[in-house]
Amino acid sequence: MEIIRDGVSCTLTAEELEAAYREQQIIYRRADAADALDDYCSDLYDDELVIQCGKTYGQLVEDADLLDRIVAIFEASFTCDCDENTMWRNAVETVLNESNGINNQ
Repeated sequence: MEIIRDGVSCTLTAEELEAAYREQQIIYRRADAADALDDYCSDLYDDELVIQCGKTYGQLVEDADLLDRIVAIFEASFTCDCDENTMWRNAVETVLNESNGINNQ
């Protein structure tokens, strides 16, 4: 694949293109995890999150390791028998509960 940026042409090998694709996929999955975290935390106030998770919402959503763990659980449990929103919510709950997170009510 040829890329032209600022008038300079660069050809990517199949391996480089695959690596770029995988990198972008990670970015998209983290965004999906952040959205799921946002949905999960929408009814909670920061003081509740700090008590239960030790972090504010802003800190949680910016925590790349936490988002990556959510993504890993989502991907490991992915099935066509369940809708994606439920799988994302389950992944968020699992990660937050593993790190002394929010208990289901």
